[in-house]
Order: sequence, then C-alpha cells, then structure tokens
Amino acid sequence: MQFETVKEAYDFYLAYAKEVGFGIKRSTHHKDKNGKLVDRVLCGSVEGKRAKDKRDIHVRAHRPETRFGCSTKMKVNSRQTGKYQITQLISEHNHYLSSPHKTHLYRAHRNMVPSHAVEIDIAHSVGIAPKASIELMALQTGG
Repeated sequence: MQFETVKEAYDFYLAYAKEVGFGIKRSTHHKDKNGKLVDRVLCGSVEGKRAKDKRDIHVRAHRPETRFGCSTKMKVNSRQTGKYQITQLISEHNHYLSSPHKTHLYRAHRNMVPSHAVEIDIAHSVGIAPKASIELMALQTGG
C-alpha cells in the first residue's frame, strides 16, 4: 500500500486503530540531507515501558502504569519509490483492546473541528470562559 504523504499514512493507521480499539502515536523518524522525512514509525499508544524513577522510595502515591510494552506498529518508508510504502506492520497486542465505541477517549482520536476552534476563540474574546464554551458545544453535539 502506498501513500503520497506521511499524514495520509497516519490517517490510515488512525482509522484502523479506531476500528480495532486502540490509540496510536508517532514514534521514530529519519530525514534526508534536505530535511525531507524519509521514514516514520507509528506505534500503539501503550508502546514501551516507563523508566525506573530514582525517587521511587520517596513517592507516596505512584501514578498508574499506562504503557505495557505493546509491540504493535506500522513503519512507512519512501526511500525506494519516493512514495511512502508500508514496510513493516505488526498487529499483535499484549493488552485488552477497547470497544470501537469507546476509542474516542484515546488522545489520538480526540480532535476538534476547525470551526469549533474558531467559535471557542470568538467566545474567549467576548469574555466567555473556554470551559463554558466547550461545555456548550458538547451539549449542542449531543455529549
């Protein structure tokens, strides 16, 4: 499968992740001499492990673990043809997946329509607090 831009590859993997039930993030990348992105790795949002904290003995309440070392990823590369191709795809997970109707809660799937962002800016310039304007939009869209 080929993509014209990395953004198209990201959007494709984001749609796939939403259907399956997990979130994604952008990982490592390489650029050529001119600064053009040559390859990009897109991985699951729970990829990797948290480093050991040196202050571990002084912490009263530890934060919950959010990364589980999941190895799911998609690597795209444009070195051969100039278009971004999927060169590696790992789809195994070591954690439970969310149901598709709850995936909107992942950071990668939370997005705001540009028109809503403009409305919030206008409301802020009038003096309405951002929280109040966002709550109003949530009520308008149904929650």
